[in-house]
Amino acid sequence: MLYFFVIFIPPIILKCIALLLLNLSNQLRSDGLKPAFQHIVSRYRKYRHHKYFILKSLILIFIITLSSFAMLGQSVSINEDASAPHLSAMLDIKSTTKGLLIPRMTTVERTAILTPALGLMVFDITTNSYWFHNGTIFQPLSTGGNGWNLTGNATTNPSTNFIGTTDNQSLRFKVNNTWSGEINPITANTFYGLLAGNGSISGVGNTAVGQNTFSQNTTGGYNTAMGLNTLSNNLTGEYNTAIGERVLQFNNSTYNTGIGAEALRQNTAGSNNTAAGVFALYNNSVGFFNSAFGYQALISNIAGTTLTALGYNADVTFDFASNATAIGAGAKVDASNKVRIGNTTVSSIGGQVGWSTFSDGRYKNSIREDVKGLDFILNLRPVTYTIDIPGLDNYFSNKKFSYAKTMENTAPKRESGFIAQEVETAAKISAFPFSGVDRPEKPEGLYALRYAEFVVPLVKAMQEQQSIISNLQKQIDEMKNIMVELKIEITTLKNKN
Repeated sequence: MLYFFVIFIPPIILKCIALLLLNLSNQLRSDGLKPAFQHIVSRYRKYRHHKYFILKSLILIFIITLSSFAMLGQSVSINEDASAPHLSAMLDIKSTTKGLLIPRMTTVERTAILTPALGLMVFDITTNSYWFHNGTIFQPLSTGGNGWNLTGNATTNPSTNFIGTTDNQSLRFKVNNTWSGEINPITANTFYGLLAGNGSISGVGNTAVGQNTFSQNTTGGYNTAMGLNTLSNNLTGEYNTAIGERVLQFNNSTYNTGIGAEALRQNTAGSNNTAAGVFALYNNSVGFFNSAFGYQALISNIAGTTLTALGYNADVTFDFASNATAIGAGAKVDASNKVRIGNTTVSSIGGQVGWSTFSDGRYKNSIREDVKGLDFILNLRPVTYTIDIPGLDNYFSNKKFSYAKTMENTAPKRESGFIAQEVETAAKISAFPFSGVDRPEKPEGLYALRYAEFVVPLVKAMQEQQSIISNLQKQIDEMKNIMVELKIEITTLKNKN
C-alpha cells in the first residue's frame, strides 16, 4: 500500500534523506532486506530525541513502505481501500472516481520519439486516439465509438462508418492467418478468396474472386478470374477472362476468354481463344484463334487453329486442323477448310432462298471450256442407299454423342445419290478435273460430294446432246427434202407413162 503526502521538506532534510537512502541501498546489497531494516530501526532509536527526529520519522515511514513493496513480491498497488495488488500484476491501480492519464502529444511529437520501445503507448492529440509501437512502427488502437463489432453494428452511417483504410495503403484479408484477398489502390488489383492473387508480384489491373483463383500469378496483368482454381496457374499471361470453376486453370498465355466450368482448362500457350460452355475447348493446349460455344464444344481440339464450333458436342476431330467450322449438336468436321452443319440424322437443311456461291467473272482467271459432259455423265451410277450410323459413330469415336442413339426407334431412311469414290473414278476416266468430289486429307477420312457441282457437267452433257440432236435433225430434214424430190420425180415418171 502506498500513501502520498504533500509536505514542505527543507533542502537539508532532503540531503539527509538521500544519504540515508544511499546507506540503505548499500546495506541491502551487502546484508539483505531484514538486517538492513533492523539497522535502520536501531539508528532511529538512537537518535529519536535528535533535532531531526521528524526527518528520521519520515525516513522510517518511507522504509516501512518500501519494505511492504518488497514483501508483496515487488508488486505495486495504488488504491483507496488498502487492498493488495493482484498477484499477476506488477502495478495494480484501482479507483471508482479517477482514471489513468498517459503521456499526451501531437503526431509530430510522437513520430519524433527516438528508438521507441516495443509496446510504448501514447495518446495522440492530433488524431485523438491511442497509439502503440509494435517494434517497427506506431499503430493506432481502436478508440471508443470506432470499433466494428463482431456481432453486428447499429446506427451506422455508410458515409462515415466503413471497413477499410483512410490512406493510400492496401486493404488485406486473412482467414486462419492465411492470405484471403487484397484491395490494392497502387496496382489496381482486387483479390477476394482464400489464396486469391496470393503470388501477384508486379501484375496490375487484375481482378480475382474465388478460392485459389489467380494464386500463382507473378507479373500477368489485366486478367479477370472468378471461380474455384480459375486461372490458378497463370504466371505472366495477360488480358484473360475466366468465369467458372477451373476455367483456364493451367493457362499462361494471353487474350483468352472462358465462361463455364472447366472451359479451356488445359490451355497453356494457346491465345485468342473464346470458349463459352461447360468443358468447351477443354483440351486445347496451344491452339489459337478458336471459338467454341456449347457444352463440350471443340472438346477434342488440342493444337488446331481458327476453328469454330457452335452447339452441344460440335467438334473438329482432326487435330492440327485449321479454318474448320462445325454448326449444330454433334456436328463433326474431320479436316481443315471444311464447314459442317448438323449431324447425320439431319434430314433437311434449307432457307427461304437457295445457297449462293461466289461466281464473279471479274475475279476468275484462266477460263477454259474443257468441261466434260456426256463422257463424264455416262460413267456415273445413280444409286439408292442407307447410312451406316454406327459406323460413323465409330469413325468419329463419338462416345458422348451417338447418332445411333437418336435413331434407335427409327427405320433407316433410304437416300438417293452417287458414291463419291465412283464419281472420282468417272472423272479420271473422262479426264475431267471435277470439283464436286470432296476428297479427304487423309486416307481414312470421309469422302463427300458437292451435288450442286453436277449442274455444270449436266449442262455440258445437255449441250452436247442438243448438238447431236441438232445434227440428227439436220440430217432428217435433208432426207425429207430428198424424199420430196424423189416423190416428185416418181410422180413425173408416172405421168409420162
